[in-house]
Amino acid sequence: MIAIDFTNPLWLTYFYHFIGVISAILNTLGIYLLAFKLGKLGPFRFYLLGFQISCMLTDIQLNLLSQPISLYPLLAGYTQGVMSTIFGISSHFCAMIIGFLALIQLEALTLCFGKKHQAIAYILKIHLVHDVLLYFCYFLCIFAPVVLCASMQYLSLSREEQLGYIRENFPYLYPDFLKLPHFVLYIRSPNLVWLFLSIFVGGLTISLIFSIFILDLFRLMRILRLKISRSTYQKHQEALRSLMVQLMTSILCIGPPCALVALVYLEIPNGRLLSEILIAMFASHSSINMLSLFIFFPPYRRLFGWSLKKSRTKRVSSMF
Repeated sequence: MIAIDFTNPLWLTYFYHFIGVISAILNTLGIYLLAFKLGKLGPFRFYLLGFQISCMLTDIQLNLLSQPISLYPLLAGYTQGVMSTIFGISSHFCAMIIGFLALIQLEALTLCFGKKHQAIAYILKIHLVHDVLLYFCYFLCIFAPVVLCASMQYLSLSREEQLGYIRENFPYLYPDFLKLPHFVLYIRSPNLVWLFLSIFVGGLTISLIFSIFILDLFRLMRILRLKISRSTYQKHQEALRSLMVQLMTSILCIGPPCALVALVYLEIPNGRLLSEILIAMFASHSSINMLSLFIFFPPYRRLFGWSLKKSRTKRVSSMF
């Protein structure tokens, strides 16, 4: 017999509100800086801008529109965000949008690495990727999110079917599920296992692509340093550093959802708090990404220092 705590975890609700506001401020600042203050990065900044926008959309969907709550130990949950409470949109649809945006976010970061790699490769005239392969990668970036949404839609059940499954297998939980206006339940099945395996293989493929790009980028950067001016090299170096920071923080985008699924399948006792912490980690990844950029990305650090110096100068001038 499984036990599910249906009480609303207030700390997670408050966290959604808090991190949602922080993420909105930080992402808006990041978009502003990339659009208007970091022209020295050249056209590459628009790829970073695309990634930043995808981060912001994911945060809005997760922290404001959906606000998912896990019903551990089942692979189930309910949503208490604006989409469900005000517009009556199902929790399944909210989960599908979150998955779609999270995948778009990872693809945007992959494209940033690919663009920077090819920009350097073009200068050096080595390791250029054929146009056919590039177009195939662009096709996959469109195809993969569509397949993910179609798979989730195929695995979804109507509310009546979900309640019927609960009544048949967990009759003692039926009254509590019946009280939830919006919830989603994914039943363990071979098709669900195949979906998770496909996501796992896709994650390994993206990780392999990242590894290839990173190793080759560092090799190309050593060659590039001898062929271009110091200022131009610094521009490429700073762009690469930005990508490395965002790659490290993207672990919070991939890791928590995967760990949550593993947690449910392993049926770890008293794992609800851990599942909530994993959801909170996923919700905070964008804010951590922006804070990391302000610490480790020189252009952001210089702009921030310049702003502080300017405000200090104005304050001193006003005193006299």
